[in-house]
Amino acid sequence: MSDAIERSGHIAELAFIETAVQAAGYQSAQTGSDDLSVEPELIVALDPDEDSRARSLRISFIPVGDEVESTKFVQLWVTLPFEVAADRVDAVRLATAIVNEHVALGRFGVDQDGSVYFRYVLAARAHTMIDDDLIAEVVSFVDFHQEHFGDFVEGVCDGNIEIEVLEHVIRAAG
Repeated sequence: MSDAIERSGHIAELAFIETAVQAAGYQSAQTGSDDLSVEPELIVALDPDEDSRARSLRISFIPVGDEVESTKFVQLWVTLPFEVAADRVDAVRLATAIVNEHVALGRFGVDQDGSVYFRYVLAARAHTMIDDDLIAEVVSFVDFHQEHFGDFVEGVCDGNIEIEVLEHVIRAAG
């Protein structure tokens, strides 16, 4: 399959995903459709956090070309609205490892630049559309996980939660 055909398929399927996400009550917009230098993605507006900071979910296909024929991979990515100070990076990386043991899907991570993210990759059949109810539910799960569990990661970023008590705090919060 050519890259242009794969890209066109991704743009079309993102439009279907957008319809499902909007039906679930989220606002969204597709970007990158006209710019061949970037992968097209769907940006979904999530509710602001308790500090009124904007949050958004980026949905895109991971281009695999002819390497994988029967599976497509849909990445859901949220950059959390806070960054890690250089002196807290190791503690926050450890915190994400602890928190990741408690999430049902996806994982937290810390980029080299100190930004914290939540990422989930959905594997789906390559030659069928992703089910509307499935994608809406996955978006809802990602929304919940990054908001709820992200608070614990931010607590470690801020120094309000020490690593030694994180496991107990997260278990008690359920």
